[in-house]
Amino acid sequence: MIDIIADPKVVTAIVAAVVAIIGAAAAAVVAGLRYVGRLFDARLAHISETASEARDAAKSADKEIKNNHDTNVRDDLDKAIETVWVVSDQIGALSKQVTGLLDQGARMEATLNAHSESLSSVQARVGRIDERGSKMAAELHDERTARESSQRTIDEHAHDAHARLHERLDRLQEKVDKWEERQ
Repeated sequence: MIDIIADPKVVTAIVAAVVAIIGAAAAAVVAGLRYVGRLFDARLAHISETASEARDAAKSADKEIKNNHDTNVRDDLDKAIETVWVVSDQIGALSKQVTGLLDQGARMEATLNAHSESLSSVQARVGRIDERGSKMAAELHDERTARESSQRTIDEHAHDAHARLHERLDRLQEKVDKWEERQ
């Protein structure tokens, strides 16, 4: 199991996966902030439109004070006041949303900082594993070289021993042949 973890390819794959996860999380955060920004812009446009209506209502109220038409000035003022309260409520709601977004952004930043620290820890561990893997590879190479050298020495001795045995067999064969000729 340690051999698998110590493999530089596995370590590289783990680091790449961690980096990809952090990158995906950052992309999700960015996408979320963009989405919230679009909602904020739409809400602000709506509030701006309501404020424009309130401004138009205030301008028309000025004309209605003169009472040159059939509607009551009090009704126009009530409508203008109601519009102001609606705008005020919308601004309050928007303010709460912005506060919530700021809190969420702070939490995301803390999470990203924690991921960064975790990634640093993983990178340090990968470095140590990589170093151990290099040492093990060097030791294996040294052992293999020593084993191959020993095998060559054994092969040379075996070859020499075989050659001596064949020489002895040839001499014995000659003696046997000579003895058979005499008989």
